[in-house]
Parts: sequence; structure tokens; C-alpha cells
Amino acid sequence: MGLFQKKKAINLVIQDYIIRMAEIDDRAIGNSIKIKERPIPFGLIKEGQIIDDLGFYEFMKLLVAEWEIKKRDVRFYVPESSVLMRPVTFPSMLKGAEITEYFRMEIGQSIHFPFEDPIIDIVKISSAETRTERNEPATLQGILFATPEEEVRRYTEIFEDVQLKPVTADIRTLGNYRLLQSLKIIKQKGTYMLCDWTINSLTLSIFSDDVIDFMRYQQIETSLERWEYFLDNTGYIQYQLSGDTWNYEEQIDDKINELDRIINFYRFSLHKGEKEIDELLLMGDNPYLSEIASKVKNSYSVPVRLIGSEESAPHYPNLDSRHVSLAGVSLKEAKL
Repeated sequence: MGLFQKKKAINLVIQDYIIRMAEIDDRAIGNSIKIKERPIPFGLIKEGQIIDDLGFYEFMKLLVAEWEIKKRDVRFYVPESSVLMRPVTFPSMLKGAEITEYFRMEIGQSIHFPFEDPIIDIVKISSAETRTERNEPATLQGILFATPEEEVRRYTEIFEDVQLKPVTADIRTLGNYRLLQSLKIIKQKGTYMLCDWTINSLTLSIFSDDVIDFMRYQQIETSLERWEYFLDNTGYIQYQLSGDTWNYEEQIDDKINELDRIINFYRFSLHKGEKEIDELLLMGDNPYLSEIASKVKNSYSVPVRLIGSEESAPHYPNLDSRHVSLAGVSLKEAKL
């Protein structure tokens, strides 16, 4: 061990209304985790994307000074509202960066996106080679993820301007799954639907046999100006909707009812009845999450589990549903 230890990286989750930071000491028993939070002023972030660059810069500048995190490495999530995924095949002879370069050459030719200059990442999902014709080269299967470079660059440039060092940009759904794997909540052989509820969004993803099979981001319409925050009995920020809550609660019920349509679409349209969901896993910082979990349990025969402090306690003491994504991004290797 050297005389001077490198400072630990910080992990950030940025939503339209709050920023959360975690420092995780994996050398300590039970992975000691220190969490800080700060509400984000209305009008800086929308659907995860920066809409006021100067305002967000000023906000982050003050935060870096207050939290004393200058010059720290940063892991963060790209805006989930703009992430696209699709199954792909590629020549089995390609390795590492060659795979990414192969797909870069295909952009605008065989691969098209609804935005320019995508950042892409490919996850290999099978080592089994396939051939469509005898003389054709062998191919492998993978999942391609793409997100607009501009949206990621706006974050990285502001981080650098406030003297942070962005080292990892991850996809939130993958971070959530990574944490559930580490907690041994998910088995390698099985099909799971992850339901990540925030105040103004729901992200659904399905993983089957350790491979992502489906992902969908849905917005929940609400005015964030109507949400007031306070410190709950754990000392963390909690939000409460002021005024009439009927319209918002009706939207939540609609999203719960829609789960059935997606489950059936996955089972019958995508997999011809050969696959079904083994378990629904709920997480997120939506203040109605406990009620949502109860309604889902009463509505579906599929087993439902709310991920909270009970599941995470052996590895991450005091981690609850709000902080699943924070711990998930910490498990991502540096890649930017």
C-alpha cells in the first residue's frame, strides 16, 4: 500500500429533480456506503437531459465545493429517455474495439438511428457461432446500445468545467441489473422484469438468462413544481405531491395495468409462448412505491419483490429502493 491512496471515485445519479452521490468503500466490511443528496432546481434537467447548461453548471460548481469532491473520478448514467437498444450480429473474427468500429461503419447504411452522432456500445450475448450459408463467415449475437453523443458530451463538459473527471457513462437499467446480480437476487437462469419507478418516469426492462431482452422508457406526466421535499426518518430526501393527487395516481394505476400488456407481448409476440416472466422486481424513488408494490402483487400472479434495505443489508447497509441505481453504477468498470 502506498503512502498516498488514490481518492475513491464518486457515483452520481442525476434525475430531473434530484442528484444523488455515493462513495462506496469496498474494502470495508459490508461495502460501507456514504450517500449525499441535493434537490435540483426546476428547469435545469428534463427527461434526464440538460436544458439549461449555464444553470446546471452553476449548480454543479456550488455542489462540488460543498461536497468537497473536486478532481474526483465520476461515474454517471446517460439520459435513459434517449437510449435505444437492438439485437445485432457481427463477424466472430472481430475482437474488442473492432466490434464497435464495425458497427460505426454500418451507421447510416444497415443501421439507422433517429439522432445524429450516436455513442454506441455492444454487449456480446453469445459465444456460439452461427452461419446462414455454408460459405458465409461465422457470426456472433450481441445487443447494441446507442445514445446521442451530444447529450453525453454536455454532461462530461460540465463535469470537467467544475473540475470533475468523468470516467464512466453507464445505462441505468444495466446498473440496476448489475447490482441485483451482485446481491444474488437474480439467478443466471431465469426471466426477470425490472420496474424502475421515479416521480416522472417508469423504465421497464426484461432480462432472460442473463441477457437484456426488452427495454422501454415511459414518462409519467406531472409538474415537478408541485412536488415538495422533506427529510424522512432515515435522513434522506423524500418528495410529496401537493394539492390534488387524483390525476397522478390515475396515471400510476394506468402504468400498473399496462404491465399486463407488456408481459403478454413479451411472452406471446416476442417468444411465441415459450418464455414467461419469473419475477417482477420493483425499485426506484417514487414516493408511492410501497403502494405500487401492493397493487402489483394484488393484480398479478407473477411473484413480486420490492428491492429495499432488507435485500441489500448484507452487502450495502442502509441502502433502500431509492439508491439501487447509485450502487449499480459503482460496479461498472471505467469506460468513456
